[in-house]
Amino acid sequence: MRDTGKDAGDAIIQEYVDYINELRAEKLKNPPLVGFRRLKKYARIVILGKGTRPTEAFGFIDLASGDILKAASWSRPAKHARGNVFDRETWPASCNERGITYLPTWRD
Repeated sequence: MRDTGKDAGDAIIQEYVDYINELRAEKLKNPPLVGFRRLKKYARIVILGKGTRPTEAFGFIDLASGDILKAASWSRPAKHARGNVFDRETWPASCNERGITYLPTWRD
């Protein structure tokens, strides 16, 4: 487990969110922005509607380990990591413009 301060963790999560926004801008026409909200155990990556109001969960990041998780619902992540925010090589395989990927191809 990585022990990072709140600001350091938020900075790397914001870099990952920026990566997602760039990917969505390349693939989709006028996509809504993606942001994140810090919860107790996770950071919820959300698609923002009008006025920066979250409209749906894009995915989750485990704050203790940095694991990238698919959203099972608005409030709960699915099991099994799809990547890790501290390992940028896993970022392209962890998500696409629509959401966190179902099958982690980086684990091959």
